[in-house]
Amino acid sequence: MKTVQFSLVAKRAQVLGLILTFAMIGCSGSHVTPDGGIDTGDSDIDARPDTDEPDVGPEPDADPEPDVGPEPDADPEPDVGPEPDAGPAPDGPMVDVLIVVDASRGMMEEQRRLADVIDFLPQHFYALGIRGQVGVVTSDLGVFGVALPTCSDMGDDGVLSTRCGGDPLIKMDPRGDLEDLDRVAERLSCRATPGAEACGFEQPLEAMLKAVARTDSDLRFHPMDLGHGDGANEGVLRRDAKLLVLMLTDEDDCSAADPGLFDPRNPVYDGPLNARCAVHEHALYPMSRYVNGLIEARGNARDIVFAAIAGLPVDLEGSDYDEVLRDRRMEIRVDDRLGTIQLSCLTSDGGAAPPRRLVRFARALERAGGQSMVMSSCADDYLDAVAEAVIAVAPE
Repeated sequence: MKTVQFSLVAKRAQVLGLILTFAMIGCSGSHVTPDGGIDTGDSDIDARPDTDEPDVGPEPDADPEPDVGPEPDADPEPDVGPEPDAGPAPDGPMVDVLIVVDASRGMMEEQRRLADVIDFLPQHFYALGIRGQVGVVTSDLGVFGVALPTCSDMGDDGVLSTRCGGDPLIKMDPRGDLEDLDRVAERLSCRATPGAEACGFEQPLEAMLKAVARTDSDLRFHPMDLGHGDGANEGVLRRDAKLLVLMLTDEDDCSAADPGLFDPRNPVYDGPLNARCAVHEHALYPMSRYVNGLIEARGNARDIVFAAIAGLPVDLEGSDYDEVLRDRRMEIRVDDRLGTIQLSCLTSDGGAAPPRRLVRFARALERAGGQSMVMSSCADDYLDAVAEAVIAVAPE
């Protein structure tokens, strides 16, 4: 365990150093050379000595300087008074972060991995002067009146968490001190671990949208409910801020247009209850609802970054989304014996299901002008995933 922790600390330092290097390079106009050095653009200057010059020996001693006595006193510097106060540091760019966490059974280890590295967010924002804020919701929206174990009518309803106390929006002020940084990291870590007793029908895309949608939008949520963006979650999106959605789940999205999908007695939907969402995808909302709804809430697709940590096989990270969806491990296959979807990636304590809808949403958002990435929840740690996400919202 100590070796793993040490490796993670070393990895943190390396990734943070890389981000800062990129930031400095962006300001100076330099670039990284293939051997890892930095090219400043002065490649025409050759600092090596010119070996074609003949050896003429040492120069003769120069005549000694005459003694002209002490120099006369120079005129004193005029007293111009104290330096003017430069005032507070100029405001940096703003980034709003919405973390959507799967709090269903079996998610404790994934939540712990996220909590281990979530303090990388305030560290990075602090280092680059980004004015950030973070809100956390769970993927539990309930099952709208259906009686199921661990599932309530509305779940957490897309309302920002106040777990461990404090304001629902955790502010990350780059002008704060290191103690502020520690407090922010502690609260983030706490909210990123909401437990694993929530509803097993995960609806992370619907929870994301309900958290930010405004009441004046045409969007409606079951049962004929409005979004919380200017109500319970007021302030979750600030004007002129980029939006980073960081999503963690070990299942695919099951945002149901027809809540009857959740009812085990509904004859319209056959098959094992745990596989219904994947088998009856026609009962789920289309990707256009989430792409258009998120753009409407934020105002500009270019200001949106979506980062999912889900059941992507580790070796497919960074692959083209079409290639990912064609991979055999990403196919939906029902294990008839267990009544569940076969896993797409494995860990020492379980694994994760193919996140086909999340990959399709990431692809659709990119096509609309946003940025997206899907990383693996089966990775040993999530530092790379969080680092990729914050690099995407770093100042250009």
